[in-house]
Amino acid sequence: MTISIGELRKFQDTWGPVIAAIPAVINMVEKEADLDRALVTKRQEFEAAEKSIASAFEEADKRLEKINQELEAVSKEKQALREEIEASRTKFAEQARQIEADRDASLSRIQAAIADAQEKATQAIQEAEASVAKAQADAAAQKAEMEAEIKDLEKRKAAAEKALDTLRARLG
Repeated sequence: MTISIGELRKFQDTWGPVIAAIPAVINMVEKEADLDRALVTKRQEFEAAEKSIASAFEEADKRLEKINQELEAVSKEKQALREEIEASRTKFAEQARQIEADRDASLSRIQAAIADAQEKATQAIQEAEASVAKAQADAAAQKAEMEAEIKDLEKRKAAAEKALDTLRARLG
């Protein structure tokens, strides 16, 4: 078999660029394999990250649920305290009204007692004034009576002295 140079050149012209491209293709295939391996690794990392994120979300959901339960408990406790405070306010307001009513009743009783005492004092003063006036009138009457008696006694004394003087004059 004879090799024809023209055929060889034709072969080289046709297949030369293909043969020259083979190292680049092999290089590309190696790079593609490296990229596939890197892609697989990145996918595994991504899946691990997704699992980690899902776990973190799950943990966060659990914490959030726990916090929500605590907030609900605090809210219920706060509501109970508000109700207790409102009940205390109502109770204290009622007690204050009762104390005020008792105070007003006591004040009314004291004012009534004071008015009664003033009335009795006024009556006692009027009775005392009447008694004093009566006593003064009695005293004035007794004084007038005594003065009349004294005048009568003085007249009698004067008459007795006159009679005594007359008697002495007659006797000697």
